[in-house]
Amino acid sequence: MADQSRPTEPLATVVMHRPERVHADVEPPPAASARRYLRGHLPAVYSDPPKLDSAAEGLAQRFVGSLEQVLDPVVASLDCMPAQLAADTAPAPMLALMASWLGLAEDERRSLADRRDEVRFASAIAQSRGTLPGLELGLRTAFPGLPLRVEDGGGVTFSVEAGSDPPSAPREFVVYCDTTIPVERQAAVARAIDRLKPVNARYRLRVKQPPKPKTPPPAPPDAPTEIA
Repeated sequence: MADQSRPTEPLATVVMHRPERVHADVEPPPAASARRYLRGHLPAVYSDPPKLDSAAEGLAQRFVGSLEQVLDPVVASLDCMPAQLAADTAPAPMLALMASWLGLAEDERRSLADRRDEVRFASAIAQSRGTLPGLELGLRTAFPGLPLRVEDGGGVTFSVEAGSDPPSAPREFVVYCDTTIPVERQAAVARAIDRLKPVNARYRLRVKQPPKPKTPPPAPPDAPTEIA
């Protein structure tokens, strides 16, 4: 596991910021036909107005303008393609498709905002896989709101003999969960750790145990009754 001084540390502390959306009352962008994207590129012989009425459009201009209106939905779809492929603005079906492209497990029980975070941070998690910041970022993305913390003691291995390989020993780290979670949730956390940890590292998952129920004190034995 990497220590906190590696250059990947800002990756785990900055990218988790979820940008706030500003819902402003703005006018929608004009249609593609209003931009005259076809009529504005016609040769001059077709774009010149008729001599009788300089304000009217010629036959070629009107014909191409009608074609622009027919193609408005297609051009609008192409204009919206960047928003369709962005994690912040993609609709739910496209978001699920992007998650499958990235190899993410689809879980419809999670909120839409959490699934957007999972897609948004998938590249950062992949780049920092096997490091301490990458493990922390992956756990926070997969289990938002769950108090998970990772403690890594670090360590190095060396050899006192020149030319010999240092002894290899598996590294170990501990993941703490500071709240009580059911067994199924613990298994999900363990699977996420197995997916994010270094291959040669071992770990222990320690979950806070629920408080033991207080047992009432034993009742005193009944006093023997005297028979006269």
